[in-house]
Amino acid sequence: MSFHVMNGLSYRLKVTSVLLATLGGVALVGGGCELLVAPDRRKIPDPTGSGGNGGGGGDTGGGGAAPECTTENVATKCGADTTCKKWSCSAGKCGESDAAKGSACTEDGGVVCDGSGNCVAEHCADGVTNAGETDVDCGGTCAPCANELHCADEGDCNSGYCQAAGGSGGSAGGGAGGTAGAGGSGGSAMTLGVCAPCGEHVDCQEGSWCDASVDAGTCTKLKDNGVACELGRECSTGFCPASDKVCADTACSATCESALEKNTGVADGTCAPVTVDTDPDGECATNDSTCSQAVCGGTAGSCKPAANTVVCRTQAGDCDLAESCTGVAVGCPADQFVAIDTNCGDAEAACVNQDKCDGAGACTNNGFKTEGTNCGDAGTECTNQDTCSGNSAACTDNGFKVVGTSCGDAEAVCVNQDTCHGAGACTDNGFKANTTNCGDAGTECTNQDTCSGNSAACTDNGFRPVGTSCGEGTCTNGICHLGPE
Repeated sequence: MSFHVMNGLSYRLKVTSVLLATLGGVALVGGGCELLVAPDRRKIPDPTGSGGNGGGGGDTGGGGAAPECTTENVATKCGADTTCKKWSCSAGKCGESDAAKGSACTEDGGVVCDGSGNCVAEHCADGVTNAGETDVDCGGTCAPCANELHCADEGDCNSGYCQAAGGSGGSAGGGAGGTAGAGGSGGSAMTLGVCAPCGEHVDCQEGSWCDASVDAGTCTKLKDNGVACELGRECSTGFCPASDKVCADTACSATCESALEKNTGVADGTCAPVTVDTDPDGECATNDSTCSQAVCGGTAGSCKPAANTVVCRTQAGDCDLAESCTGVAVGCPADQFVAIDTNCGDAEAACVNQDKCDGAGACTNNGFKTEGTNCGDAGTECTNQDTCSGNSAACTDNGFKVVGTSCGDAEAVCVNQDTCHGAGACTDNGFKANTTNCGDAGTECTNQDTCSGNSAACTDNGFRPVGTSCGEGTCTNGICHLGPE
């Protein structure tokens, strides 16, 4: 016979003459009655209104990528087959298939498969809500329920989300832990929730995510590395590289790295450098200024470097040097400059100083030579030396020496001093007149020497005539003799 208790939970009893008692709640007998299926007391409302107990902790997180398997080691790497669950290996990954709900089985004391790989008691297929089920033949120890059927917690739902399950809790009692609390006000009786599509990831238990593509929202186990994905929240690691679309061990977002075996030679899901001389995602481009080629170089984060013959930075002025790629690394070497004091810019000129490099790439303008520095026409007898102005590159023409400035032939006994005429030329002023005294001066018996007037020669005018009076005597051959000869 069967009877119902609170919230529609049903129990079926069978009269028997065997007295049997077992601990653990599987079979209880008293007075010839056997309870075929023990109720799940977590799902029986508390008539006292003391409030439901807190839910148990979630399962521990996944242990990483699924183990590698082959068709020969499925049983040891994936799991042993049962009547309700069969294991297989595809592409190195374990897979499972469940027998149809209601299929006969004998494992674990059950009689029928629940459609989720478990062999359960017959009540899960009897068409009524009983033995701890939350709805007809689902929930509790039976297969999870479809959306819109009743549930007590997430495990009762195919979607993994039980909407508004549980009643309000009572206030704290005064007893010690494990004993009845005195004085606490009762909460509302627990009412069953309804299985519903998950809407957000917080609706799902730890280790799962809300997959909106399945029945409008189903909590699904987080994916292992190497499994296809769209977003990082689908993956146990939290990483789903946008360019690879597989769950990966890291973000794998650097240039020239990938989580796909076809790009790296390493198993899907493991982030590694892209194979050298390939560029599956088109991340590299030929760029002389950064010394990069249009393929990956075999190192994560870097395209292949350009050859050392490629100029990556041209010369910028007299004091700068051009740089070339190294051939071993991406990136143009640091800027190099011409040595300090190397000539540059304006060259040395009559009134301009030579410009010099400062050793840091700049050419220093050293300006003009000081005022008075000789330049242009050199000075002559009748021309002044040209000189720099001091404030420009111009050489100042200082013109001619003034009229009368001595030049050419110097003043001599019978020669006149030559002089400048004021236009740069030296005027020859010729010889002194023939009356100009020169040479020996005249005496009593000697004539004064005089210039010839037509040469630089001084004419010797000899002695005075013999007999010329002199003193108390007369001259003879330039000598004054006393008395008669």
